[in-house]
Amino acid sequence: GIKVGIVGAGITGLYAALLLNHLGINYEILEASNRVGGRLFTHYFDKSDGSDANYVDIGGMRFADTPEFDILLGKQN
Repeated sequence: GIKVGIVGAGITGLYAALLLNHLGINYEILEASNRVGGRLFTHYFDKSDGSDANYVDIGGMRFADTPEFDILLGKQN
């Protein structure tokens, strides 16, 4: 059968894999880094400073400053 290639193990790639898996379609996730999640990750703090906070979830909460995003956001014609 056909095997679908998913480029990147970020949240979108992982969701695509979930959908393909549900449909019974073979897939392979291709990821350049050594972890999944893309721009989403959890940062764990060093507890030696006495802080009560031990982690924070960090996400893709920014847009790249590119002409393509300017068009998408309506900043250009």
